[in-house]
Amino acid sequence: MTIDDQSHLKKEGENSTNPKINRYWIQRYDLFSRYDEGIQIDEEGWYSVTHEEIAIKHAERCRGKVVIDCFAGVGGNTIQFAKVSSSVIAIDIDPMKVQMAMNNANVYGVANHVDFVVGDFFSLAPSLKGDVSFLSPPWGGPNYCKVESFKMDMLQPRDGYSLFKIVQSITPNIIMYLPKNVDLAQLEELASLSSPPLTLEIEESCIGGKRRSKGRALLICLLSNHLSIVGYLASKGLTGSTAAVAVAVDESRINHRLCWTIPASSFGLCPSR
Repeated sequence: MTIDDQSHLKKEGENSTNPKINRYWIQRYDLFSRYDEGIQIDEEGWYSVTHEEIAIKHAERCRGKVVIDCFAGVGGNTIQFAKVSSSVIAIDIDPMKVQMAMNNANVYGVANHVDFVVGDFFSLAPSLKGDVSFLSPPWGGPNYCKVESFKMDMLQPRDGYSLFKIVQSITPNIIMYLPKNVDLAQLEELASLSSPPLTLEIEESCIGGKRRSKGRALLICLLSNHLSIVGYLASKGLTGSTAAVAVAVDESRINHRLCWTIPASSFGLCPSR
């Protein structure tokens, strides 16, 4: 056994027993199906990386486009974007995270389709160009789920309104990945910032019927004057749905249902939670 193999086994043992990581480590193959091939994740990455099957669905919305992954982290979304997009610009302020993202992209064989950038997204924004901006900003750690209503100003390092305005200067096509308990009224307000105002769609998805850490979230897509919110549920039951319309499903483990469609003219009527 090589020194690298011994170091890897030691690290795996630490991850499996670390109480902060263990619940996510158990899901390691759901986060990265090729985990055993040398995937690297830091402590924050364990609870912030996007479930791989969800990341695949995110990427399908950006097929053939130039995507800017504004808060790339260890590269979960970046890798899936690189598989189907024209090219990807992956940005993170943490050099270690960028190094891990580069390593992970190499594991998946897509590193050549990604330009990795170490830097502050807000400083870089004026010089960025792309077709779609993807935003999965920090939610403040795992405790985000303990608040009844997640407000846009809880996002880090800046509030959601400021973030949205900055990204609008890059491209009108914006995807934001937010907690499921985000304040829907604030999302209506966010949609109204566009001219003309955007239609609001809410979808809910079930992943294998099992609880997932970051599986409980909303995907907000502002594409061609169209805003859709996709909520990823952790169980098979749909909650708060006033209507359900099945939409295309590629993976048997993921079920997507359109629950609400709210035209811009009806803002203020968003279903309460």
